[in-house]
Amino acid sequence: MRRDEVRSEQARGVCTICSSPATEQAFVSRRGVVIRCADCGTFRVVAEENPDNQDSLFYSTIDESRYISYFEPFRKGQYRRVLRTLGLPPNASHLDVGASYGWMVEVGLELGLDSYGLEPGAAKWKPEIAHRIFRGPLEQYSRTTTKKFDVVTIWHVLEHLPQPLGAVEDLAQLLGDDGTLVVAVPTTDGRVFRLALLLQRSFGSQRLMGEVFYFHNPNMHFFYYNASGVRTLLERFGLRVSSAVTMESFDWRTIHGRVVSPLIKTGLRLAGPAIAASGVTRGENLVITARR
Repeated sequence: MRRDEVRSEQARGVCTICSSPATEQAFVSRRGVVIRCADCGTFRVVAEENPDNQDSLFYSTIDESRYISYFEPFRKGQYRRVLRTLGLPPNASHLDVGASYGWMVEVGLELGLDSYGLEPGAAKWKPEIAHRIFRGPLEQYSRTTTKKFDVVTIWHVLEHLPQPLGAVEDLAQLLGDDGTLVVAVPTTDGRVFRLALLLQRSFGSQRLMGEVFYFHNPNMHFFYYNASGVRTLLERFGLRVSSAVTMESFDWRTIHGRVVSPLIKTGLRLAGPAIAASGVTRGENLVITARR
C-alpha cells in the first residue's frame, strides 16, 4: 500500500491498521485526539503537531547518563534472549532499525551475527560499532540499498512512527528470502495501559496515560497496538507471524537509578524487588516474530 493511500484512509477516519470504519474517539489528550479501532483494538493519536526532527529532539530531552545506565543492561539482556531463540546461523546478516545507541548491534555481534543498525536520530555510538550504523530514515535507506537481511529487528520504534504501514512495507523489502522480522512494541493488553485507560475513563485523569503514550517527549507514541493489530499490520505485507510473547518493559530492581527525588528513589529501591517478583508488569512489552 502506498503512503498516499494510507493518508487517504486516515483522512476518511478508517483504521490505519486494519482499514475498518469502526473507529471512535477514545479521549482527547494534550497532544491530539486519540482514536480507537473497535475491530483490531489499536489506538492512534491524531497529533496536532509532529516535529520533523522529533527523533533528534528525543535525545535532547532525556538525562542521557541515567537513561543509558538503566536501560543498557536491561535491554541487552532482552536482546540476547530474543536473538538466541531465532536459531540463526553464524554470520547471519542482521539489521536493527531504530538502533539508538547501538546496543542491539553490539549484542548481535557478540552472538556471532553480522549486525548493522539504522538510526535517524542524533545518538552517540561506541567507536567499535560506529561504522556499522547507517544514519538516516528507514524510508530512504530501504529505497537506496540493494542489501537483504536474514533478520531485521525493530524494538520499541514502530509505536513512534506516524505512518506504520509505510514502515512495515520498507521492513518487508529489506528481508531476504525466508527472512525474519522481530517487532517489539508496548501493548494495550498490558496491565499498565489498562489501568491508564480506566483512570482516564472513570476519573478523567490523564497522568498515567500521558506516561504510556510518552506525551512528555517530542518522540511520543502515535500508536498503541495489541497482538491482533500487529498481526493484521504484518499480514498486509505478506509476513506470517510465527510467535508472539510478552516480556517485562521495566527493570524494577534498578529503576530507582532513573529517579532524582530522594524520597521516590528510596521507595522504589525498597519496593522494586517485590514488584519485579510479582510479575505485575510482565505483559507490557509485546514481541512478535514474523517470516516472509
